[in-house]
Amino acid sequence: PRGGWVKLPDGRLCGHLRSVTPSPNPLAGALNQSHSALGVWDPRSGRFQQTLLAPPALQDESSFANLRPALHTASGAVFSLVLQDAGSTYRYTVRRTDPATLAVTEVVSVGTGAAADPDFRQGLTIAGDTIYYFAGNFLYSADVSGSTGITVGTPDKALGRPLVLGSAIYWVTPTGGAGNGNVMKYDTGTSTLSYVHVFAADGSQGQAPETSLLLASDGKLYGVGKAANGGVIFSIDPNNGDAFAVVATVPDTNAPGAKPRGELFQRANGEIWGLAVEDGDDGDDDGFCFRYSGGSVTTFPLNRKTGFGNLWPSLVEVEVTDQLRLP
Repeated sequence: PRGGWVKLPDGRLCGHLRSVTPSPNPLAGALNQSHSALGVWDPRSGRFQQTLLAPPALQDESSFANLRPALHTASGAVFSLVLQDAGSTYRYTVRRTDPATLAVTEVVSVGTGAAADPDFRQGLTIAGDTIYYFAGNFLYSADVSGSTGITVGTPDKALGRPLVLGSAIYWVTPTGGAGNGNVMKYDTGTSTLSYVHVFAADGSQGQAPETSLLLASDGKLYGVGKAANGGVIFSIDPNNGDAFAVVATVPDTNAPGAKPRGELFQRANGEIWGLAVEDGDDGDDDGFCFRYSGGSVTTFPLNRKTGFGNLWPSLVEVEVTDQLRLP
């Protein structure tokens, strides 16, 4: 599994997977291939299915299904952003999957000419019938049938998924500004790109935000940044001139060195949850869950604390009323 899950109307969960096929001839310099797939899991029955999103076309090509997929409510289809990396060339494609048949079709593609500085931590969002996605240093849009829309160059590389609120699109960058990252906004009505917030150079407001913003039930946008001993939760208030505030700190008591990563998730009761994992990709990175409620943060150690690496995990809440137990 890679990234987070999206909940389908029928209760099943949909998420990205990645597998690696060892090189058939490593001594000759051929590299491993990686395959991106979409997994569909029913937590009630335990049934799991998967389908390939982007099998490598070249011997040394890798494909990354970025972050979590997005659900198009009107059609019930699931859309994924896939980065294909062949070492010197890169290609982003938006793929559509029918959860009933697991049939995959390509919707739109961006080649290497525009997608400078590629990164598998970039994702997509669907608002109505429009897909918004990042590819390198650009923000793009297309409708669900594949007709292209806006192309906006971003001064610093965006990470996470775009957050669409009316005519405004918000996102974070881990670098730029004073060196510790920014919150950015593009207004589709006025074609205006602006800095909502530039993180302080001294790190007092957190730094290097890497994940998508959350639109919470109070109308504010929430995100996370790194700090010396954990991280911070910050808010942006679109109803108050995009006012910025650090609302809480996330201590790394349960896993020293772990930083908030992955998307925040809000429960129906208003609690905001997230995950923190240790920087690195060595497969044994510690982590913990945290809950923000009533102005304070509570952390919870994970029973399984290994294997997160650079996967940018996120949480989803599922109510299981019936469980089928197989022998």
